[in-house]
Amino acid sequence: MPITPLDIRKKEFSTQLRGLAPKEVKGYLELIAKEVEELRRERAQLAEKVDELNARIETYARTEGLVKEALVAAQQSAADKREATEKECSALEARAQQKADGIVAGANKEAQAISDQAEAAAKDLAEQLHALEIKRQNLLDQLRGLAHSCLAMADSWERKSERNPAAPAD
Repeated sequence: MPITPLDIRKKEFSTQLRGLAPKEVKGYLELIAKEVEELRRERAQLAEKVDELNARIETYARTEGLVKEALVAAQQSAADKREATEKECSALEARAQQKADGIVAGANKEAQAISDQAEAAAKDLAEQLHALEIKRQNLLDQLRGLAHSCLAMADSWERKSERNPAAPAD
């Protein structure tokens, strides 16, 4: 069970002959209680930040899925249109070779335009996905930096208190 700042403040010590100065002990315990309160507050803030970043990551992951689905749909649509155009051209070719050649040329241009649009859309979506991945990595790096800073601060306080246990911590 973790020790709370209230536990530290309410701690009572028995007195003995030549014991510690009660005011000094109480003062030091109050200082420790304040430090524990601050660390708990910081920990809660960091936990909230982690939750927020995780929510953002989930949003980015959902967006990535939607982008991939849109890309697949665009590619399938282009393939379907190309296939339909080719079938139509084959039927017209049986009636009149000259007319069929014109339709095939037009259909190929349309299919190419659709394919070009799909490729442009795919490239755009890939760039957006890459930007989202960079943002995600930056957020994770920031979170790691925050966690590292907190740990370094706690280590520093711990070293200070080990070197001079009677002096109040900064």
